[in-house]
Amino acid sequence: MTGQIQVAGDQWPMFLYANFTYDLKDPWNGLLQSGLLILAFKHISMSPSSVDQEPKVTHSGIAHLHRMWSVMKASIAYIATQARFALTLAQVFSCTDLITNSEHFYTSC
Repeated sequence: MTGQIQVAGDQWPMFLYANFTYDLKDPWNGLLQSGLLILAFKHISMSPSSVDQEPKVTHSGIAHLHRMWSVMKASIAYIATQARFALTLAQVFSCTDLITNSEHFYTSC
């Protein structure tokens, strides 16, 4: 919080893992599968009002019309980067910011 310790972009926070659990034997296990990350994805890609409610036919209908069958890896990395930034004290998002190291974090994801 004070900026005395800088977290490198290739150090992934616990909120990226399912159930916030890091597996020492298999670091890939549960990565990018946390509930927080899923909620962040829904808030950014859909709308905040549709996240807490039951799925409506119109939401799936729009996804169907636009042929949205899956999520691209780059989209997941983008959401992870935005969620990571939102949890910092940084005032302005910049991919070249050396304190949050967002560009390196994004490419490491």
